[in-house]
Formats: sequence, structure tokens, C-alpha cells
Amino acid sequence: MPVREADLNDLQDVVRISLESLDFGPYKEIVKRSPQHAEALVNRLLTGTDGVVLVSETNGNIDGVFAFIVFPHFYSGEMTAGELIWYVTAEARTMHSFGDSIAFDLLSAGEKKAAKMGAKVMQLGAPSELVGKLYQRRGYTQVEVTYRREITCPLQLA
Repeated sequence: MPVREADLNDLQDVVRISLESLDFGPYKEIVKRSPQHAEALVNRLLTGTDGVVLVSETNGNIDGVFAFIVFPHFYSGEMTAGELIWYVTAEARTMHSFGDSIAFDLLSAGEKKAAKMGAKVMQLGAPSELVGKLYQRRGYTQVEVTYRREITCPLQLA
């Protein structure tokens, strides 16, 4: 399960897989789909200095993506890597034992790359409690739970 840093030749595959994650993931009814924005963001990550896109390949086909940005944390200034996308196609999802999967290979490579970029902390989003438990098994600590609301209409207080 080779993992490597993506380049501009991978742009369309990364966008395709990223949009697949939205189409089949837990955010499909919540987050609006914008292929143009996804492409622009992936392009920025591939050409900038504060982000990375990693991909996994099987038989020459990209089947997983892990992308993050590195930034100084708002409160501490501690360099933090924040996950933007982490997705493995359905066909490539197998785990023989805990941590033995393309998904964890991508995460491990991401942690190493983030550390080389100066990050001291990796932050991951957990779309479910089950996913959060997997993160905890890997040594991550739950920090918060996020909520989302469109703000196009006035706030109604009870």
C-alpha cells in the first residue's frame, strides 16, 4: 500500500476521490458540493507551502487521500496540522488488524510529514463516535464536538 505525496498530475484524481467522500459520506446532506472549489483548494495545497496532499495507490490507481494544512494554533501558537480530507475508496477499505489498512498508512505518513513541517500536533475530525473511538485507540484525545448551522436567516432564540 504505497503512500506518496501528490503532485499536480494527481489533481483530478484527488478531486474525484474527495468529492466521492462527500457523495457517500456523512456530510452529503449537510455540505454543499462544489467541484470548482474542491479543485481550487487541492491546487492550492499542491502548489503552496503550508499544506500537503498524500495519496495511496494500488495497481497504479489512486484509492486514498489524506490532506492537511499546518498552522500556528490560535491560542498557543503551537504548530498544528489540521486534517482537511481523509478518505479511502470503498474498494480499498480493508483492515486485517487494528492499524493495518490504507487509511492508517495515510495517517501515519501524514503524521510524519506534518512533523517534518514543524507540526507538534495533528487534529482530526471525527464524523461519528465510532470513528472517534478509533482515533482514541491510536492515542488521540477528544477535544470538542462541532455543530453546524446555516446563518442566512436571523437567529431565533428560545
